[in-house]
Amino acid sequence: MPITDVNKFTSLVLKNLYASQNSTGNLALGGMTLYVLMGIINLGLKRRSHVQLSQFLSNGDEEIFSKDWKYSKYGTKWSNLLKLSERLSIVRLGLFYSCYLYDNFEKILKTFHFHQEKFEYFNSTSSIQKMRQWMYFPNDVSISTNSGEFIWTDNLISVLSRISHRVIWKTNFESGLTKPELFFDDKGNQFMVPMMNEESKYLIYDSLVHNYRIHFKFIDEQEFYTVIVLPKEGHRIADVLKNFQFDHLDTYFRYAKFVPAHLKLPKFKIFSQNNLIETFKHHGVTDIFHPDLSDFGMMTNDTVYIGNLMQAANIVVNDDGGRSSGTRDTKVDSQTQKVFHVTRPFLFLVYGWISNVVLISAVVTNPKVD
Repeated sequence: MPITDVNKFTSLVLKNLYASQNSTGNLALGGMTLYVLMGIINLGLKRRSHVQLSQFLSNGDEEIFSKDWKYSKYGTKWSNLLKLSERLSIVRLGLFYSCYLYDNFEKILKTFHFHQEKFEYFNSTSSIQKMRQWMYFPNDVSISTNSGEFIWTDNLISVLSRISHRVIWKTNFESGLTKPELFFDDKGNQFMVPMMNEESKYLIYDSLVHNYRIHFKFIDEQEFYTVIVLPKEGHRIADVLKNFQFDHLDTYFRYAKFVPAHLKLPKFKIFSQNNLIETFKHHGVTDIFHPDLSDFGMMTNDTVYIGNLMQAANIVVNDDGGRSSGTRDTKVDSQTQKVFHVTRPFLFLVYGWISNVVLISAVVTNPKVD
């Protein structure tokens, strides 16, 4: 299970979700969290159900059926991935069910800090209400079209996750330089957004062979960067998603140059509710969603299937805690500096350069601060 498999998985899911909402609107995804979530669920599958999900996760390790899985290379890998996912974000994993669970599988869920809740299958109204209360907070405002609705019937299980992330850079923007400026969406509409401004030296990747430029900025924990992928003039974010390779980020990072630049970046807050069943079906994972084909034989002796597979992702980027105006750390010669003005839809990532993994990804087409 190379770490690049996580990036490939994240890329496939993000691109499919964005296409499913007609390549418009904001979208946020905790790809690493979702990968871990489904990796643990895969521990409960058998036969074709297990094969289909393993292929999508690019995971062919069969030692999951060992009683000592927790101490195996497989168990260690999943534990390390979960810890990495939790380094910068608040992560919640949940399994809701009405069936009997094997003791061994319950131990697995507890090891990976799952919230477990057993419902009476006949009380659908109460069950749906409890799932919503667990997954969403009162101030969540959905601006994603992938949300869908919870369902609850007999023999159904719900697999849910939530990730919340607030970017904290090593050197934040000067709050006094933030001002309303124009932002242009892919449809040619323009609107005013709070635009953060900074002049400093950054890692920037720019190649004639690509239809995008990439900006790297240190997060407070120096193992991580934020990554802004900005389409070049004449290209849209949909064009970039077709060509940008998540698993090549280490190459982009290695060939980026440290240059003086003027950065403009809008403040934004994105909350996405992503219903993921159709995305998984699109990539060949079908049986676990079908009551007559699913095989959860390592989880339960009951016949069950996944009726709800959802993730809520919340990402906040702003200048809270930023320096006062006039305290800029790096002096930049305006005559030699490059311009990196994020005034059009862009791709935003949180990237661990040592582990070479994308933890969080977002497509930002309409910056909004509530």
